[in-house]
Amino acid sequence: MRIKQPKTIIYVFAFVILLLLPKFLSTFNLILFEYALVFSIVALGFNLLFGYTGLLSFGHGAYFAAGAYTVAMLNKYLPSIYSLEILLIGA
Repeated sequence: MRIKQPKTIIYVFAFVILLLLPKFLSTFNLILFEYALVFSIVALGFNLLFGYTGLLSFGHGAYFAAGAYTVAMLNKYLPSIYSLEILLIGA
């Protein structure tokens, strides 16, 4: 059986790499990688809005700041409830 979309193999490979990444990276490098992913998502959203449409919006920065502040306060006052953060981020 032949796979019709070769992108599927790339996506599965990238997913497996991301699953195994915490086993091989130190804590500092893992946090640095997470920061890079978060900022790249913010940059992609800003590029989509400002780069393609030409609309300057400060809403992205406000939502990013509100999310960062919420996660920081949850970590400060409820440090052991990490799954609550994941649930809030997913919602």
